[in-house]
Amino acid sequence: MELTIGSAIFLTLLATFLFAFWYQALKHLGEYPLAGFVMWLYISSFITILAACRVLGAHDMPEGIFQEIQGKELAAFGVCLGGAAMTYGLIVSLIHMKEYGMIANQAISGTAGAILGVILTFVVGGLSPDVSLAMVLAAAAVLIGASVILQYSGMIKTGDRKKQGENESQQNMESLKKQNKMLIFSNILMMGYSIAYMLGTRSELHPKGFPALLCVLLLAIGSLFAALSYAAVSLTRHHQWRQALIPPNRIPIYMALGAGICHYGGNLMQIYALPLLSAPVSNLLLKTSSLWTYLWGVVYGEYKGAVLKSKIFLAAGIGAYAVGILLLTYALYC
Repeated sequence: MELTIGSAIFLTLLATFLFAFWYQALKHLGEYPLAGFVMWLYISSFITILAACRVLGAHDMPEGIFQEIQGKELAAFGVCLGGAAMTYGLIVSLIHMKEYGMIANQAISGTAGAILGVILTFVVGGLSPDVSLAMVLAAAAVLIGASVILQYSGMIKTGDRKKQGENESQQNMESLKKQNKMLIFSNILMMGYSIAYMLGTRSELHPKGFPALLCVLLLAIGSLFAALSYAAVSLTRHHQWRQALIPPNRIPIYMALGAGICHYGGNLMQIYALPLLSAPVSNLLLKTSSLWTYLWGVVYGEYKGAVLKSKIFLAAGIGAYAVGILLLTYALYC
């Protein structure tokens, strides 16, 4: 698949939309077990990438999968581990998101993930010499600032609600603190995915990596293992296998299958675009998924009742994300 810089940027931004879009399924699970959703999500993800290999494999891997892996088995296993780490981290994030909402989730994970991601991508991924370092650093500062602004918007929105009479118990606050610690741990686990695709994808900076399609397949294998192991433990422990496999309402299963296409379809788009963008730029563009998460949170009423000040900061954060994207685009073309 031959890409231009413009199409690579478009694919990465489309991937960020898909990542935030499939999260909406969590709003409609009802009593369906989250472990069942995760199981079907990654079964669908794996099938999606297998289908992509069927369609694109002859072009991207003319010598075949096993020939590409030969002599690099340890590296292939490492990429699989990265996929598994991402999935375990995502499970923690989904548990938090289902209980506290998308905006509360992004208030911690958006900022923490952005800072960790910037450091990691520069150290591990490296920046192409054709890309303006100064502009990328400026964009990083703007995007991290945007995340902080949106976080503050969510904080004063919660404070305003308290003044309006919505009291939270001390027990709930302690639970929230515990979940926030888990979210930071979640982001650390998900860094395994970033390390895996940055080192595992063949590019100018990493010529010994795998073709993008094969790298995504290895990630999907690791993710499938993690999802099935989590489902096996959780569904067995809570006696929910019947509810997960043959529920009275099968809509959550269909949503999980669609979410899997969006999830790993987005991963495939992003990793295909990586060699043209370089890891730091790709990672920063991915962080704009926080913007979509906030916007979906608004659609689902998570800003309902917030006062004007909170909404002004929300608009400012959205504007800052737009400026960050423009700076990254300029960094690639200047």
